[in-house]
Amino acid sequence: MTDRRGTQAWRINADGSDLRQLTSGSGSTGSAIPSRDGTQLVTTLQGTEHLAFFDVRDFSKPRHVAMPAVEPRGGGLQMRDWSPDGRTVLFNVQSPAIGGGPNLWSYDVVTSATRRVADCGAASWMKDSRRIVCLRGAGFGSPARLAVVDVSSGLVKELELGSPGGGQGGVQLAADDTQLFFMMNSLAADIWVARFEQPARSQ
Repeated sequence: MTDRRGTQAWRINADGSDLRQLTSGSGSTGSAIPSRDGTQLVTTLQGTEHLAFFDVRDFSKPRHVAMPAVEPRGGGLQMRDWSPDGRTVLFNVQSPAIGGGPNLWSYDVVTSATRRVADCGAASWMKDSRRIVCLRGAGFGSPARLAVVDVSSGLVKELELGSPGGGQGGVQLAADDTQLFFMMNSLAADIWVARFEQPARSQ
């Protein structure tokens, strides 16, 4: 939610009650992701290449601020998911080059190690905290490819999703890995025929 002080993180109960602002200050925050156990929250600090980690019991200041070692720099960060074991977060680095696609990176909260995972956009951790599911090649007019990536070994297995489309994203796995949810636009068009009368022939 945005006000004159910037974009801040808010929390609300599932029934719509207890709307509460979590972060404050002049700095703006980007996408915020809670840990699976609900004890921590990580967000990007907009205008910077920093990740800010908060204890949900005290949002007066970040518990930890990190600047992951990523390339290329200057592209902006977007949070994607937090591993079920609470150790690693996924985020995208958008290439500053025109037409450059997003790169998926991981940051280990314990060791502060940063690793490039794959050429993926939206991503979600599997329950083993070792593999992820992400979308690749989700450009306009190109078929999206669902990829399962082993973060430790780098092994990638792809599955073609279907006909070409655009705007794919929002990948999220159910907690037990039995269902995968994602967004994918489809393209459609109508063909019209116009009949023209022939001019009358002169006698």
